[in-house]
Formats: sequence, C-alpha cells, structure tokens
Amino acid sequence: DGTVIYVGKAKDLFHRVNSYFQLKSFEDSEYGAKIRKLIETAADLEFIIMNTEKEAFILENELIKKHYPRFNSDLKDDRYYPSIVIHTDETYPRVSVIQSPKYYDPKKTYYGPYTNIGMMRKTLRLLRTLFPFCSCPSPVPDKVAKRACLNYQLKQCPGPCTKKVTPEQYAANIEAIKSILGGK
Repeated sequence: DGTVIYVGKAKDLFHRVNSYFQLKSFEDSEYGAKIRKLIETAADLEFIIMNTEKEAFILENELIKKHYPRFNSDLKDDRYYPSIVIHTDETYPRVSVIQSPKYYDPKKTYYGPYTNIGMMRKTLRLLRTLFPFCSCPSPVPDKVAKRACLNYQLKQCPGPCTKKVTPEQYAANIEAIKSILGGK
C-alpha cells in the first residue's frame, strides 16, 4: 500500500538484497522469521544513490526517524543530527538549532542535518556577527519590551523585541542568512 516497511543502506545493492534470500539468513529463528516476514510483505523496492557513505548514513537515519519502518525496530542508534531552522512564519523570524524534527513544518525553513555540530555552531556564531538575528526561545511579542535582551547589548541581535529594527530591515538579514546557508 506504499508504506515504507524497511530502510537500509548498502555499498552494493545486489549483494545486500541477495543476502536476504540466502539459507544462512534463516538459520537464526528470531532473525530468520523477521526476514521471511519482510520478504513476504515487500511489494516494491526503491533506492536512492548517494555520493558518499556518510551521506547515505545520514539519509538512512533521517528516513528511519521519519517513517518508523516496521522492520527497522532494532535500530539501536538513537542519535540525531541537528538542523538549523528559521521560523519564517513569524514577523521577526528566529533562528534556532533543533534535533532532527519528527515532522517538518512547511512554514519554517530547515537547513541540515549537520554531522559536524561544532562547525555548525561556529558558522552560526559567524553569521550572527555579520547578520544579527533573534534566537529567543519564543516569538517576539507584539508589545514593546521595556529592555532589550543581552544579545542586543552584545550586538548579536538587532532588538526586534524593543522595535529598534523594522521588519523589513530584519528580513534583509534573514535573507542573507538563508542565502549563505543555502550555499550561495
């Protein structure tokens, strides 16, 4: 019915799929029963070719976390790779780091996932000095705050909560950040 039931990666797809049909795959009673059920249930095979093994691992991880395939229940790696999200659904879009979201919100813009967390954070720090942005945990309130946040005093935030920057000026910074994170 189009439901994803298993996600896996392989350097050689022919050998990977063929291994499920070898007699030794059915020797272990628990694993063999799982393989039999997988073979009986599968109706189609789709594949995506990646440039590197690292990219393949990240894609496999993301697809498993997105679809929760029935036959990947033994996944032991509970590691998530962070992404940068820009809350474009707000008047003053915030920039934040999230652990791979379960559900992507089309009103937000996502960049990542990133495997090198240190470099991702270093990039955000550099972007913040070039194009100050708001990263407060909640959206900028409609009413004007009495005092600007610490990031404003450090010149790392343009102060949208105190209305020291117009939405248009702030949007220019966000567009520059999107452009850089998008690879331009």
